[in-house]
Amino acid sequence: MKKLLNFKKFIFLFVVFVTLSITYIVTHYLLNGMVNNVEMTLYDHLARLSADNMLALNEQSKASDDIVILAIDNDSQKLEKDLNIGRWPWPRSVWSDVIDFVSKGAPKCIVFDIRFEGKEGNSSDNIKSDTKFANAIKNHKKNIILAFLLRKQKIFSDNKYIDFIPLRHDLILKIEDSDLYKSKDYKNKILDYITYLDYHPLWDEFIENTKYIGATNQVQSNNDSIIRSHRPLYTLANSKVAAYVPSLPLAAVLAVLPDEEKKPFKLMHDRIILGKRVIQLDNEGKFFINWHGEHSKHNTYKFIPISKVLDKSQRILPDEFKNKIVVIGRTQNGSDIHATSMAMNYVGPEIMATCIDNILNDTDTTNKFRRKFITKAGLISQSLIILLFCLVTGLFIRKASSNFYSFIWLVFIVLAYMLAAVASFAFLRYWISIVYPLIFIISTAMTVYLYKLHISNKQKNEIKELFGRFVSPQVLDKLLLDPSVISKEGDRKVLTVLFSDIRGFTTLSEHLPANELLSQLNEYFNEVYEVVIKHGGTFDKYIGDAVMAFYGDPLPVENHALQAVLTAIDMIKLLEKLNERWKSENRQELNIGIGINTGEMIVGPVGARKMVSYTVMGDSVNTASRLESLNKEYKTNIIISHSTYEQVKDYVETEYLGEVMVKGKQVAINIYKVTGSKLL
Repeated sequence: MKKLLNFKKFIFLFVVFVTLSITYIVTHYLLNGMVNNVEMTLYDHLARLSADNMLALNEQSKASDDIVILAIDNDSQKLEKDLNIGRWPWPRSVWSDVIDFVSKGAPKCIVFDIRFEGKEGNSSDNIKSDTKFANAIKNHKKNIILAFLLRKQKIFSDNKYIDFIPLRHDLILKIEDSDLYKSKDYKNKILDYITYLDYHPLWDEFIENTKYIGATNQVQSNNDSIIRSHRPLYTLANSKVAAYVPSLPLAAVLAVLPDEEKKPFKLMHDRIILGKRVIQLDNEGKFFINWHGEHSKHNTYKFIPISKVLDKSQRILPDEFKNKIVVIGRTQNGSDIHATSMAMNYVGPEIMATCIDNILNDTDTTNKFRRKFITKAGLISQSLIILLFCLVTGLFIRKASSNFYSFIWLVFIVLAYMLAAVASFAFLRYWISIVYPLIFIISTAMTVYLYKLHISNKQKNEIKELFGRFVSPQVLDKLLLDPSVISKEGDRKVLTVLFSDIRGFTTLSEHLPANELLSQLNEYFNEVYEVVIKHGGTFDKYIGDAVMAFYGDPLPVENHALQAVLTAIDMIKLLEKLNERWKSENRQELNIGIGINTGEMIVGPVGARKMVSYTVMGDSVNTASRLESLNKEYKTNIIISHSTYEQVKDYVETEYLGEVMVKGKQVAINIYKVTGSKLL
């Protein structure tokens, strides 16, 4: 027997294993793109739930007040006419005025999220404009960060760089940042294999006087082009050497940090160490952006229209920029707009501001309110989580007593997993996949359900083959639903039994033709059967003109004594209606007597090998039969015993008939006539 059980368990586990394997192949190789799209969409929802003032992040860092965005917004087009500066791109002399005004407020730094590529032009006005802008940068060179774009990305399979385009590396990396070269702790970082061979050049006069320059390249997902991550360092190669260059946000952070807070400055296998700041990186040298929300919805960073600087009629005080990191960029429709986890039309300067905030504040290991960066669960961790939930799913679905509970358990496990994933993301900042595990969980549930269905059908066939020829259909149905509910040895239970008999049936049968008698009896029995079933009774048998039913088994019936009495009352009402019709049809009227008793009795399967019935027996059953026969003596229709009376006296109208000696009883019992129901 143990070997058989062990074999069944082995088959069960093998089926589950095969299902999980097939599920993996289908999702990983055939539906990978679609599944990833759904997964990343859910990631975006989680990111929005983790924005400022959402979920558990109320106590964690909000968007920094030290970062402001000087926005070239939709109203800027009006400036082009009012100030006669022409259409975009504006003359660079305009930006020299912006630098001079903002610098009066003593900002920490001014970050241009605008690329000034090459010279403005060759005319004398263009040269004057470039020179004025270059002088403004020179006058405030400790504060200015310029942007450039990396191009010609190439993925290398080894460390051999070929076909390099010569460029001036000394203009990209400042001498004081020489620590950005590989540290001794560096281990084969994949960052080295994603290398840029060219960048769009900035004019030398700009670069020589700016404090830092940074790359404005955005990291877009391959499947949907949505920005979710940021790469703080890029590899730039020429014919002699390869080195790292910072992104624009990292360049801004390097500009505002004191020298002592930038040491040590090391690139390690999975992180950048910048003094007390640690920037965690994934295998592609990126980190998930800690979004604070969208400005229009979450009031993240302060936006100041560029008109408040350029237009003297509405100009603000320079003090608005005191000790601020000022990000200058385009926010008008159709300009620097990107799809992000927060919104499909997120402005580029706010992305830069968010990344500056992340690197400056969320990487600070001494900041107790810092928001941890999202860490994605690794393959092993994710696989163990999937395996755990699949095992739990298989266990509970297998143990579920019905299809309904199987479904409830599946819904509960799915919801539990989703809540766990949301909590993990919001509280622990640990991103576990949602779609893949749910696919595996549902596949496991379906497999186990189909396996159970197969075993159940097999068991039902065995039961039919074993018991079908000697049990009644009623018992067989119960066995098929749940074989464990029926004890082969029988049970002793307190139940209520009802006997009903037609008065004067012998005389009636002698005077009526057989076909009329049987037709009238069948009509009566059909109606009585429905009444018994309606009140939760078990229709035991017909004994000639008599009916026997019991209440409380095989299915439990609440207040089984009351249900039996209500059945009797309805039977009398039913017979009254039938008699009215029969009388109008010149047919014989019928009269019945009903006896009801509540007590302990034996219930279970009884009979010969070829025919077994599910019935009740015992002294309490005999008492009910005796009470039924007393109706003729007392000229009543319904008589109940004292034990039944005690359970129904508050619900039905009764009359005390007295004490009687019942055959088989040594002590007289009290009996009662039922006259009606107190229930409405």
